[in-house]
Amino acid sequence: KLAWVEKNFTDILQPLGFTGSHVSQIVTGAGWDKKLAWIEKNFASILQPLGFTGYHVSQIVTGAGWDKKLAWIEQNFTDILEPLGFSQYHTSQIIKGKGWKEKMEWIEKFFRDTKLTPKEAQKILVKKNWKEVLGYTT
Repeated sequence: KLAWVEKNFTDILQPLGFTGSHVSQIVTGAGWDKKLAWIEKNFASILQPLGFTGYHVSQIVTGAGWDKKLAWIEQNFTDILEPLGFSQYHTSQIIKGKGWKEKMEWIEKFFRDTKLTPKEAQKILVKKNWKEVLGYTT
């Protein structure tokens, strides 16, 4: 890991706005090399134009299913979340945890019917009891 970072940080990640803190989160755990390869290949053309930063990406790629999360964002952020007022920060916090797909489905189907702001929804959706708080049953 350290060899990759020493070789590539200054030339690849730093110009994209990634800091040492972001990289330390990305390289924690398994699949770090795949995550960094995805970032190197796709960040500037996919997520950066959507307003996502190194911080957001470092949050999203922690844990399992990171590639599915990034694909969902690429396909849906502009059409679903952005028009509802969800920022890149809200998105990164909601999608990084377990049950992210179900949370995104809730946002798409029910968020408009609430009086919540995106920030308020994000604070609820990151909690374990989010379904109970929102009265959501599947």
